[in-house]
Amino acid sequence: MNTGTAIRINRIRKTITVLSDDQLSEVEKLLKKIAPPSDTKNIMKLKGIWKGKGFETINVEKEIQGIRKEVIQAIERRDI
Repeated sequence: MNTGTAIRINRIRKTITVLSDDQLSEVEKLLKKIAPPSDTKNIMKLKGIWKGKGFETINVEKEIQGIRKEVIQAIERRDI
């Protein structure tokens, strides 16, 4: 789903909230006519969505060591 589609869906959702029961029934009938059957699943695969975003250059071990040092120093500075 692209940004334009998401914006249109959001506008439709806002409009639906102010419809009367009769109007909602009409919308529901229309959707049943034009929408695909609900038994089809819309599965979105997330594998690889972060590829090429710059996270490949992060040295995870080095980052973890740095965070551990910061936490240890913060604990040592506390007056217990």
